[in-house]
Amino acid sequence: KHLRQLELRFLPIAGDDLRRLVDALPELEHLDLCFNRQLTDSDLESISTLKHLNHLDVAFNKHVTDAGVEHICALGQLTFLRLQQCKLVTDDGLRAVCTALGNLEEFDIHDLESITNVGLGDISKLTKLRSLKLYGCEGITADSMRFVARCPNIEDLIINFCNVGDAGIAHLVSLKKLTKLSMISNDITSASLPHLLSLGMKLKDLNMSYNDAFPTEEENQLREAIGGQCSIEMRRTN
Repeated sequence: KHLRQLELRFLPIAGDDLRRLVDALPELEHLDLCFNRQLTDSDLESISTLKHLNHLDVAFNKHVTDAGVEHICALGQLTFLRLQQCKLVTDDGLRAVCTALGNLEEFDIHDLESITNVGLGDISKLTKLRSLKLYGCEGITADSMRFVARCPNIEDLIINFCNVGDAGIAHLVSLKKLTKLSMISNDITSASLPHLLSLGMKLKDLNMSYNDAFPTEEENQLREAIGGQCSIEMRRTN
């Protein structure tokens, strides 16, 4: 009854079994349902009664839709939410999270293929957000970074395999607390060098791998300028 953390990843617990479990553990704070292939939107409605829950992982669940995310939005005390590869979640679900979960500090939306700049339009409402992870979201472009740049407390930003480009990096310069930035394969060129130099004054970790249009000469300038305090990774395809 007083259990606070429960790890159920890879376990197909859903329906009445999950409902009974939730009813028996009203003080649960941390719940991991990653890779639960049976999880549905109705199961997330059952979870929405856990008023102490602050950490929820429902990654890699193919049946979760925007309707399920709406149930998650009842968990106003959440500080961690992972929706990685919940591929039926769209911009509507994302905007619902941004509107309802104002205590969120860590948000992982890797591989949500349907989301676009529209979905991130309300991300600045998450004023406590410290970590945002995007990956493989081709609908995310430079315009999205205008919204991300309005999240004043972001420290860890992963935007890999999106379409952010040089214009997106220009927006990120205003993030005063940013210490970790990963922008693998985002069509970044030499035009971003001034912005990267500005960001590098506060960064501790920078990953710019597979932006092959960023010249080696500019890479060397970057390493010389900020390499002393910032770990830089810049792998190339060739």
